Amino acid sequence: MLPVTRTSRGVPVPDQPTIFVSVASYADPDVAATLADAFARARHPERLWIGVCAQEDPADPDFLADYADHPQVRIHRMPHTEARGPMLARHICAGLIEDEDFFFQIDAHSRFFPDWDAHLVDMYAECDTERAVISGFPPAISHMGDPKKLRHIGHCGFLRELSPRRVKIGSVSIQLPERPRPAFSISAANIFGPTAFVREVPIDPHMPYGLQHAEQFTWAVRLYTHGWDLFTPNRHTVATAYAKGPRAARYNKVHPAANRWRKRSWHRAQHILGLGPLDAVHPDLQRELDVYGLGDARTVSDYFRSLGAPDLDTIREKLAEGLSWDRKAKAWLDG
Repeated sequence: MLPVTRTSRGVPVPDQPTIFVSVASYADPDVAATLADAFARARHPERLWIGVCAQEDPADPDFLADYADHPQVRIHRMPHTEARGPMLARHICAGLIEDEDFFFQIDAHSRFFPDWDAHLVDMYAECDTERAVISGFPPAISHMGDPKKLRHIGHCGFLRELSPRRVKIGSVSIQLPERPRPAFSISAANIFGPTAFVREVPIDPHMPYGLQHAEQFTWAVRLYTHGWDLFTPNRHTVATAYAKGPRAARYNKVHPAANRWRKRSWHRAQHILGLGPLDAVHPDLQRELDVYGLGDARTVSDYFRSLGAPDLDTIREKLAEGLSWDRKAKAWLDG
């Protein structure tokens, strides 16, 4: 880690900040192009290190052959049949961090805006807190050349669903703010902050096939309770390809039990968040609950109240009755 200077806003930023880029790839032929674009469009490519969890199908060509000996790329290879969803792969990626100052998690099918690395560090400095985590839903790659599309960004600012099935934070399209705007959730395809945040609140590897509410919402609440503040970016740095294409069909064929385990992962998430009992969690998913649990800087009730929802005790009671919170009516309803 390099010497630290202070910005005009008082947030410590290293003189020559280094960034670790986390890339979880599931037999993704676009992963090499993602790495190439990251280096090509960075203002300081020499300060980048990229960690890839490459979940590979032996029937495919080696998509990362050009990076096998790259001094700034660390690759963990594993058979795609051993994959257990994005959370395990991203946990493995985080294990490749060394002494980089910042952490940036993206998709394996991403493209970058010019000087993206410098803009990320600048946004962090604008947050007025060292415990800032910046995250937002990236635009589609197909929109990168459309100025009208790029005037806005998805901001996670309200409780979209609170039911026994799931919890979702709603996203609304807002005009890019002047400064990073306080938010309530994250996008796993675009999350940036000091590496301290992913060391202090590590990605839970025991939620197989967990997506969205299990992955993004649970990590957001854990970060919040550990005292990390979430922010929506005020400029675009990365874009992603949202179309799943043939990879999804192959994934479902190789992992036929994914949906069953995804539900079990949500039971683990519910217990961690204080929304469900331990006996509802599959025995195989009861490991290291203390390691991947909540912090004590703020409470889950604080989090829900910030979103205009009831306190945790009320939520737990109503969910057990099979009720769902209607944010517009501010009432509990059947279903």
